[in-house]
Amino acid sequence: MLQKIDVRLLILGKYNKDDKEYLKLINLIDEFDIRDRIKFEGFVDNPFAYLSRASLFVLSSKWEGLPGALIQALACGCPVVSTNCPSGPDEILKYGKFGSLVDVGDVLGLSNKIIETIKRGNSNKDELVERSLEFSVSEATNKYLKIVETVISSKG
Repeated sequence: MLQKIDVRLLILGKYNKDDKEYLKLINLIDEFDIRDRIKFEGFVDNPFAYLSRASLFVLSSKWEGLPGALIQALACGCPVVSTNCPSGPDEILKYGKFGSLVDVGDVLGLSNKIIETIKRGNSNKDELVERSLEFSVSEATNKYLKIVETVISSKG
């Protein structure tokens, strides 16, 4: 069953107003008469200012490399719902421990997880921020150096 909840959607990122998918989205927005609920902010220099005030971050990708935006949302203590696309979200969210995962293409499942997360409210922001630190440059460097040390010591 599809639930409804009173929310606003802010979409960050570069887009082309002549793009076929953008135009389809605008038509849907008009069809459902929700233009006052959705804002296309475009490219922003500092997404952290938005993420730190957001009630939820949603990643609905079909695929990713390393979803930096997901890590940035965690760094701001923002709750997340993500598709379990290849590759990255399940590892970053520790298979659902730090945010909800749904199958790619499961629109109803994504909608319900969004509503469930918003209704649940306060997440442990400190825990989300701490998880994001595992993907920091310094942490990645430390892990890389440990691998190098292991390889060198095994040859020595």
